[in-house]
Amino acid sequence: MATHVLEFVSAFSCHHAYHTPYKRRNYPSLPHTSSHTHSERKRELETEAEMEEVVVIVGAGSAGLATSACLNHLSISNIVLEKEDCCGSLWKKRTYDRLNLHLYKKFCSLPFKPHPPKSPAFMSKAAFIQYLDDYASSFNISPWYCRSVESAVFVEGDQKWHIEAKNTMSGEMEVYVSNFLVIATAENGEGYVPSLPGLYSFGGEVLHSSNYKSAMGYEAKEVLVVGCGNS
Repeated sequence: MATHVLEFVSAFSCHHAYHTPYKRRNYPSLPHTSSHTHSERKRELETEAEMEEVVVIVGAGSAGLATSACLNHLSISNIVLEKEDCCGSLWKKRTYDRLNLHLYKKFCSLPFKPHPPKSPAFMSKAAFIQYLDDYASSFNISPWYCRSVESAVFVEGDQKWHIEAKNTMSGEMEVYVSNFLVIATAENGEGYVPSLPGLYSFGGEVLHSSNYKSAMGYEAKEVLVVGCGNS
């Protein structure tokens, strides 16, 4: 399993950082999600303006949403860049159908929003996805979707982060500048399949656990599972 370095900022300066002054023209519509109405209106107003952001957050999963909520609570400007077209993409796109939380719900809540007392102790996948969507809406978090971050460099001259992201819908490169950078891309953001002798000549199906949905279709078949983690 590929591991990404997680950088969490413990203290934030209130000095302004500047978002790139690029102008977005003929911007295509983003796929619909529950937060797009507010975010699209906000971006329409900002199209010809230069935005100021203190923090850039990469990733709109649980960690990215929690970080943005905490910053919003402190009135610290931030922007969330997400390569997928939704928040919580690992839960929505890369989990099996009958998944439930394997930890008690108390330990899986995000800042300022505990799970309702009547919710199950071990929440279902659907319930937790709804919780993430409600969380983003409650704390006014509007990630910029379809932004694949390609590089991030800290420039000593201006003491700021310069982040390059590809808009995967338009194909354009965008540059963001900030005082702080938070990497919240998760430790299992990319599936890892080891290069094993005979793997590519194997006649059967080879499937990474992130693409597994259910046991349907595997009846009466012999299946070898490699790895003893939760998946």
